[in-house]
Amino acid sequence: MRGRVSRFVPEFLLNNDVFVLLSDTEGLPLSLIEAMGHGLVPIASDIPSGVAELIQPPDAMVFLTPIGDVRAVATVVEDL
Repeated sequence: MRGRVSRFVPEFLLNNDVFVLLSDTEGLPLSLIEAMGHGLVPIASDIPSGVAELIQPPDAMVFLTPIGDVRAVATVVEDL
């Protein structure tokens, strides 16, 4: 989705199983945290900002991919 999506967030989270967030830089990705809170499996760029430690609790299913590697993201989605 692109653009303003705030009115679609609840429906979006309820109707999906995976959340993909591909960024080159990121601080604290609230959209990713919200998606995880709703039970979506996160696929995100492995950004060297400490976010990986935040979103990877010991027993969580989290997938981090190299920045800009769309093929790696596609492989994770196919495997899921």
